[in-house]
Amino acid sequence: MAIDERIYWSELIPERIEKTDLQQYVDSLPATEAGNMVHEWIEDEFHDEVPADFEGKVAWLDESEEVQRGKYDCFDGDFVYEFKTKSEHGMLTAPYPEDMRQVDEYMTALSCEDSILVYINRDDLTEVDEYLVPKQD
Repeated sequence: MAIDERIYWSELIPERIEKTDLQQYVDSLPATEAGNMVHEWIEDEFHDEVPADFEGKVAWLDESEEVQRGKYDCFDGDFVYEFKTKSEHGMLTAPYPEDMRQVDEYMTALSCEDSILVYINRDDLTEVDEYLVPKQD
């Protein structure tokens, strides 16, 4: 799939989020719970119209041949999408190396070449930044 055929969450999420009252719920939750709520909202909101699988389990071998397991947020057959909610300050320092390692592992498990880290500002759910992360060799 060409990069221009990928899912553009930075266009989809803000347009749809403005029609909800999700922000008031997110504001009242600790960071981890807020992130979980946003993940659930994305899957519920888009699972019927976005041609992708959500919350899929994967396994891969690490450098020492140990089996590792994880769960990607979204996979459309070509791109792995990983959603991260961050504070406004956290948005300024994205993408994070640990997030890039995480999607690299998922790309290994799924035999794909590209992923997209999708950062959503927890303080204003309409601010969404995306970063293309190619597979590392």
